[in-house]
Amino acid sequence: AKEPRTGRHAAAKAAPDEPNRMVRRNGILVYHGRAMQAFGGSKARTLRWSHVLNAYRRALPPSVRVFGVAIPTPAAFYLPERYTKVSRREKPLIDSAYDALIPGIKGVDVYGELDAHRDEYIFFRTDHHWTGRGAYYGYRAFCQAAGFAPVPLATMAAGTKGPFLGSLYWRTRDPSLKANADSVEYFKPNVGYEARCWSRRQPDRTRRCRPEYRFDFECSS
Repeated sequence: AKEPRTGRHAAAKAAPDEPNRMVRRNGILVYHGRAMQAFGGSKARTLRWSHVLNAYRRALPPSVRVFGVAIPTPAAFYLPERYTKVSRREKPLIDSAYDALIPGIKGVDVYGELDAHRDEYIFFRTDHHWTGRGAYYGYRAFCQAAGFAPVPLATMAAGTKGPFLGSLYWRTRDPSLKANADSVEYFKPNVGYEARCWSRRQPDRTRRCRPEYRFDFECSS
């Protein structure tokens, strides 16, 4: 992911009695106990993404299905509108990217699916990733676009590991983030699977991951 920019719109440090005021620390936005990366995309950059997908569509045979999946960041859902000078609105750019796709490419409405579940734990508060639940809703949006039924979340065994503090906490060391540590919610699909590991030292070789690395892992801060 592209590193967020600092700039003249950086907000002043919030006083202890102003917990809902946005603070910018080391280029990271902190609001209401949640860290977010500022979105600085533009229509020109967005259209380059569309043009790449269009090139794949033209190069691949008709039997190959092509999908475009634009994933919004937490700032699209949790940063108030008054801070749009700091982080640009994402939905209009996602829409313009999908509008620029040629016939034969299906845009996946991940934004709409996540927006419908914004009150759930779909993004980590102290890390730059979405959660397992958020990723599941992204998968569900893809299934809808692809025309097949997703595996219901309720049919999978679930568990939680944590607490932990993620990458954006360690970049900011913000006390409000430390007070809102994350946990990892995971789901076990009721299907056969095999997990394989790649080593940077031996990128041409793979091995089966040990069982404890698949789902019964330990989270560390």
